[in-house]
Amino acid sequence: MKKILLFSLLSLVFTSISAQIKYEKGYIIRDDNSRVECLIKNEDWENNPTSFKYKLTENASVSKGNLKTIKEFGDNAKTFKFVRGENVKLERKSNGINTLGLERRAVLKEETLFLRALVEGEIDLYRYVSGPVNYYFYKKNDRDIFVPLIYKKYITAKGSQKTVRENNRYKNQLASVFSCKELTEKDFTRLDYHKKDLVNLFTSYHQCINSAYTIFKETSSNDEKAEFKLTPKIGANYYSLEYTDPSLFVDPTSFDKEINFTAGIELEYIFPFNRGKWSAFLESRYSNTSSEVSYENPNNAFNGKYRKISVDYSFIQSSLGARHRIFLSDKAIIFVNAAFVFNSTIGDAKLEATQDNNVSNYLYGYDISSVGNFAFGAGLMLHDFQVEIRYNTATDLLNDFGNTKLQLQGFTFLLGYTLF
Repeated sequence: MKKILLFSLLSLVFTSISAQIKYEKGYIIRDDNSRVECLIKNEDWENNPTSFKYKLTENASVSKGNLKTIKEFGDNAKTFKFVRGENVKLERKSNGINTLGLERRAVLKEETLFLRALVEGEIDLYRYVSGPVNYYFYKKNDRDIFVPLIYKKYITAKGSQKTVRENNRYKNQLASVFSCKELTEKDFTRLDYHKKDLVNLFTSYHQCINSAYTIFKETSSNDEKAEFKLTPKIGANYYSLEYTDPSLFVDPTSFDKEINFTAGIELEYIFPFNRGKWSAFLESRYSNTSSEVSYENPNNAFNGKYRKISVDYSFIQSSLGARHRIFLSDKAIIFVNAAFVFNSTIGDAKLEATQDNNVSNYLYGYDISSVGNFAFGAGLMLHDFQVEIRYNTATDLLNDFGNTKLQLQGFTFLLGYTLF
């Protein structure tokens, strides 16, 4: 049974990993300037890619484009467009507080990159992101040069006192480029080095000069917002227990497997990027397991031929984890997740041994500990319903007692309904 359940879980994981992702209608411009209509795999790039996948037709094999072969690629819906920039100047240094130096001047180096178009018109706005590096560029429509918009934090030191300062050269750069009466000095002095602010400024400029422009939205408006979801769950645990106690002459002994009820609630936070494919969740469920086994009493360690070993364990299972969604359609989603799990005991959770056929003859007992372990799951969401198979790795419920061990592991089946 355990092998069947494990095979089911792994099959669902592999299915989710290999599930088809839609290729969107778009185009590529090759190195010879030829434009080819194709289907592009939209991976919701959080970082600017160095390569991408595309197909010439729905049934064609997958090809790979890169900086050496492709000058430009984008989708027909104008949600993304990447343009190859050669000899692009930027500084690969984060503005994070722990990486700041004393150099005010931006130390620029030339690279060949795919730059993401944010606004196109008389003057274009582009962006480059790679981990903590976030840089913006502008390009005049009649030129091929991507001009870096300079913004840099640095430190000045006077004795032991250090102060964080900013090189805001990008404000003067844009003020000198944008010539329009409706744009005032305040529009530039108050301008932050953020995507939203820069896109708004470039939009205002093109509206001011009454010139056509295009805004490329990296995600849809719904995807730009973080979401919380609340999902009550019920299900069943199929656990195995194995008890080992060298000091009391108990070799590894397995209890009968039992199916026990579980119920709880999950709060999920869906991150506002990658079209909601990634999320974090906090789940709390009530569970219990109880079982017993008769064990032959070796070496006459106690009176009687057998001892009865019983476990009664109720606990709150709290999980903190991450989840990845793979969209099969707007309403059908396969997901995989992983979590750290902490089991908090409820009431008098014990392992006890008594003389067999004489339960009043107490032999010994152990208090069950609150313990942690890991869990890995996969499942299917359909509308507001979800079903999941989760594997709970082994954890020792008697980890406070040296070589004495009570190993708990197994599967959990969960059904949930998302309230919001």
